[in-house]
Amino acid sequence: MQQLRGTPLKRFLRDWRREHPQTRDIVLVLQSVSYPVNVGSLFRIADAVNVRHMYLCGATPTPPNKTIMKVGRNKDTDVRWSYEKNAEDVLVRLRDEGYHISALGSRTNRCLTMKSSTRSGWLWCSATRITA
Repeated sequence: MQQLRGTPLKRFLRDWRREHPQTRDIVLVLQSVSYPVNVGSLFRIADAVNVRHMYLCGATPTPPNKTIMKVGRNKDTDVRWSYEKNAEDVLVRLRDEGYHISALGSRTNRCLTMKSSTRSGWLWCSATRITA
């Protein structure tokens, strides 16, 4: 079997995506991510994995920000995002809509559950809903 490269690979992947549509909605909730470089990186990741929406909360910088635009390579125009003051309200709303909440924190001694969503130290939170 010969390895696919270039145009044949692109055609194969396009056909595969048509036959296997995405069955999950992924939403990111960023709580007080203080560095624009990290926010820009997350915009790039969000674009790569086809994130449905990004909620920027708390002290997280928002576009238009020169650093976010530079590091994120203007992906803030491709990924839907909005600013919400309180991340806990967003998480409760997403949970009520049927999303599964997963969290990643920057401190190892924190318990990452819905109860601790008001504590500082979160990097980002992901919500996934299976839609099939």
